[in-house]
Amino acid sequence: MLSTTTPTTINVPYIMEAKLARDLGGHWIPQGENKTFKPYGHLLRVRMINKTGAAVTVTGVSSNRVLADGIQFHPRLRELKRKEYNTPLNLKLSREVTIANDQTAGETFLLWVPRLDENGTYHRLDLTLKNTEASRLYTTMRIPKGTVDYMDGVIYKAEVTLYKTAIPNPLSLLSEDVINKEGTDFVNLRNTFQIDNLATYNGAGKVGYFKHADAINRFCVEDTYPSTGGINWHLPDFFEWNTILYDPRNAAGTGYTDREERVRVKVGVGSQASLRSAYSYWKTISYKVHIPNDAKGTYVQKPGDPARPTIKTGKSFYVLSFALANEKLPDDKTPHRFPREETNINRYAFRYTLHEDRFVITCVPIGIQNIAVTDLPNLPALFSSKAAVSRIIPFYGISNASPFTYKDNTAGNRRIIDYVTNTRDETGERIIAAFSAPTNKVLPYPLDIAFPVALFKKVTE
Repeated sequence: MLSTTTPTTINVPYIMEAKLARDLGGHWIPQGENKTFKPYGHLLRVRMINKTGAAVTVTGVSSNRVLADGIQFHPRLRELKRKEYNTPLNLKLSREVTIANDQTAGETFLLWVPRLDENGTYHRLDLTLKNTEASRLYTTMRIPKGTVDYMDGVIYKAEVTLYKTAIPNPLSLLSEDVINKEGTDFVNLRNTFQIDNLATYNGAGKVGYFKHADAINRFCVEDTYPSTGGINWHLPDFFEWNTILYDPRNAAGTGYTDREERVRVKVGVGSQASLRSAYSYWKTISYKVHIPNDAKGTYVQKPGDPARPTIKTGKSFYVLSFALANEKLPDDKTPHRFPREETNINRYAFRYTLHEDRFVITCVPIGIQNIAVTDLPNLPALFSSKAAVSRIIPFYGISNASPFTYKDNTAGNRRIIDYVTNTRDETGERIIAAFSAPTNKVLPYPLDIAFPVALFKKVTE
């Protein structure tokens, strides 16, 4: 770390420039005696700005496509190109730096980087904070350069501004696995179960399947469980499931189309579903869905049935949510409980990736960054940032037959999981949260069968 006036030295690579010509054999050779050594790449003097709403202590920095794994010469292009890291590169500062809210650090740090992309490729420096949960943090990065391209050997003054969303990363509130058959603790089977081998996840101490009324009676009141220490967990209602469960299909359910919709959500209300608290967020939000063309597929449930839309295995669709809503929902009978979101400061990006036996969801804060939902497929580094939260949604299925303690592996029940909610609709019908290969949605379910139970944690900050 350096003060704004401290001189320093840093080693940087040099390249030799020389005019070339072809000899009689067609080979490139230096022409004349003029050879020039010039520094390669740029120097960034990075200044940190805190906009999180409270003082922070920075302990490190994570490079997301700013620093590079090296440089490579491309003979055909006759130029040097960056070699990227597959994951962010984490560095520790030489000493901790505390920055008051809405202030700029009095110290900077210096980085050498290969040539930055002129085409707007996503690159960012994330900051690592002391004693602060990373899943709500994001940064914007600004490197003023005037009207010319970034030049080799030049020092540029970079500004990294740190922000924090007002609400927790919604995916971070979901338990990492489901409740066991006995209802006494969470299982840890998501990485070991085999979808077609029921013995790997059905039976004593394994996945529990609970009828709607039983689940409400047993899991609505906040409680702790042995495997997660003092964290309080509760059975979520459908407003809470709405925060992480988005349907890739259009309203008619006949295909996949990009679209924008609004939905009512709650974050951080815990078991006090009818009460507001300092940690609760009740809003009508806007979200956008993007399904890349290469992710769109079809399937046939049984021979002779018409083809139905599905997400291709190994492919992803994307959601940008918690955005400004232009107006409340027209059928909202309680507009004062769910006022419209009026800013984009709490935006989160979601990536849903379908595998043969599970969905993998990754959620990362976006906030006020200039990122559109259609940009997300081209920003894989975003979903591997320090703020990213992931959850595996295994296709544990549902239990259709008495004694309702196992999954029957019929074709329609193979690649699904439906979770109990603590909600009934206005007619008293049960509401479930459904994940499957073709669709994800919260919906009424009239049959009295049994479902796995995942819980949401209580927000304490």
